[in-house]
Amino acid sequence: MSILKIVKVWARLLVLALVYTVTFFHSNASASQKTTRADGPPNNISEQVSKCGVQVHDASALLQPGSITIFGELHGTQEAPTLVGNLACRAASSGLPVRVGLEIPSNMQPNLGAFLSSDGNQHDVEQLTQGIFWTYGDGRSSKAMLALIDRVRLLKQAGKNINVFLFDIATMDIASRDKHMAKNILSAIERDPNAVFLILTGNLHARTKPHRWMSWYIVQAHTHLVSLNMANARGSAWTCTRDGCGPMRMGGRDRGQQPFIERFDQPDDNGYNGLFYVGAVTASPPAKPEGDSAKNRQKKVLHPK
Repeated sequence: MSILKIVKVWARLLVLALVYTVTFFHSNASASQKTTRADGPPNNISEQVSKCGVQVHDASALLQPGSITIFGELHGTQEAPTLVGNLACRAASSGLPVRVGLEIPSNMQPNLGAFLSSDGNQHDVEQLTQGIFWTYGDGRSSKAMLALIDRVRLLKQAGKNINVFLFDIATMDIASRDKHMAKNILSAIERDPNAVFLILTGNLHARTKPHRWMSWYIVQAHTHLVSLNMANARGSAWTCTRDGCGPMRMGGRDRGQQPFIERFDQPDDNGYNGLFYVGAVTASPPAKPEGDSAKNRQKKVLHPK
């Protein structure tokens, strides 16, 4: 064989080797990419549940079709709305219909409905927070409450069967307020009897004893209602007193960082069926802070007596 033929043979062998090498590494790179995608978080219910925040222990019984849970909060913390949002996310992501009730005047429902269908940009937030309610600064109009509403908006737009309804009344008639709030909640339950109802309200309204409180009226029609009082470790809450509104230091009992539900064997003297523990609490300021400053209602941190 001549030298020229030998060179040609080796050249062909070198080309074939190069082609094989490139093909081999390309195939392995593609396989590696496929493996990475397969091993990544799946786009399914499990992924959604994993994005629902810190798990609330012993909450499964509250997330059943037709369940009604009243969360009696101390207004003005970040933690109570967050806990309700975590539970709502968990239930909705498992395919259950969820209705979140908030202690906001029901005549603001049209504004809320528009916001839940919006992009949630600054203009949309400004439209939602129009009106005197968002200037109160008593905790019900907090940033945490606005964040809860926005969280429901995102879940709803992701295709989950979830919504928010408002049940407070725009009146200062204290004598009939609880009765009318209960009536609004009962109407919502009648519209969606198989939904999971998670209702966030002040802890006085959550009492089922004595008969003057909101939850007393509801439990007469729905005896399976569960009323929970809020428990927390020490921290702060944005509350209002005769001196004005602002962050107040709060006492509490430290039972760890993990949120949980605790059920009582029997309702206590106030009619609570148990408690929901949120850990240390943090004050959540108003969603529209200019409301407090405009009324000169800002106050310094108060110390517990």
